[in-house]
Amino acid sequence: MTDPIPTTDQWPIGVALILGASFIGGLGDNLIRYSHRKNNTKTPNYFMFIWMVGMFCTIVLNTMCTVAAFAYADSSLILPFAGTHVIFAVVLAIVINNEKVTMKSWLVLSIILFGILTTVIAGNKETINYSLELMMLLFAKPLFLVVASLILIICLLAGLCPKNIGHWYLYKQQWNRTILHVLIVKYHVYERKNKTNRATTFDSVSY
Repeated sequence: MTDPIPTTDQWPIGVALILGASFIGGLGDNLIRYSHRKNNTKTPNYFMFIWMVGMFCTIVLNTMCTVAAFAYADSSLILPFAGTHVIFAVVLAIVINNEKVTMKSWLVLSIILFGILTTVIAGNKETINYSLELMMLLFAKPLFLVVASLILIICLLAGLCPKNIGHWYLYKQQWNRTILHVLIVKYHVYERKNKTNRATTFDSVSY
């Protein structure tokens, strides 16, 4: 079996798809946010429709474009573009929800954009199209099997133990409240003693 031949002319398609996914995701986030800002000039059905469109953009279209992008470029080049989701979300928040953005936020967005541009310049632009037979051989490697098994075990443990985790959290919260209550009681007792001592000292001096 021969190794797949890498190509270098498909990565712009992958970048375009992931940018579209980030834009659609940011649009969906802001539409969901807008649907919760109800006012008397719009009907509830209108906001429900906006919410449904936002959820469709965020869950369906965003995921479809992201998955399609991996068919045209390596993940080392595609994944950093997920940071543009934040940039699109902030810009669209100004347009759709009339939100105010500080200079610190713009500075952070500029740093994210600079990192993405650096990735485009220095990232791997070769795209390898794997056949099904080669993919099965890669899936059968011991390293992949070990990592996949560990991830599966962690997911199963997380799914089986949320109740215990919740009980531990509630116990911790109750214990913290108990400690706080004891400290408050001790503080009040201490204040009463100080007031009593000050009053006794004042009476003695007056006498």
